[in-house]
Amino acid sequence: MSVERQTFSARLRFGKWVGLWLALLAAFADQQIVANTVYARCPDNSQTFVLGVGGVCAVIALLGAVVSWRTRQALPAESTASHALQTDRFIATLSAVFAAVCLLVIVFGTSAGLVLRCERF
Repeated sequence: MSVERQTFSARLRFGKWVGLWLALLAAFADQQIVANTVYARCPDNSQTFVLGVGGVCAVIALLGAVVSWRTRQALPAESTASHALQTDRFIATLSAVFAAVCLLVIVFGTSAGLVLRCERF
């Protein structure tokens, strides 16, 4: 690890990865919870349940995107930063973009959960 990275707070060192991990966790949780409960068990009020799970997971993914984006903004500008800090800024950018993509996955998954509902054979 470079000396510059060691001088930054833990918030900046780990904040660049938060968007990636929170969004991945939220998208996975949304898919698994909706698939295992709505499609397999067909509970009453499944539309409310799908919207609730989708809303919570979307907030988690959005929180990850915001943390990564703010970490990106807190890092030095690319023109004045070393290669290690430019890499950190790039990672924070990718994490924020990945969180936005996962947010889109959650929105589409929630929409599918509302349209398809449950299937009984």
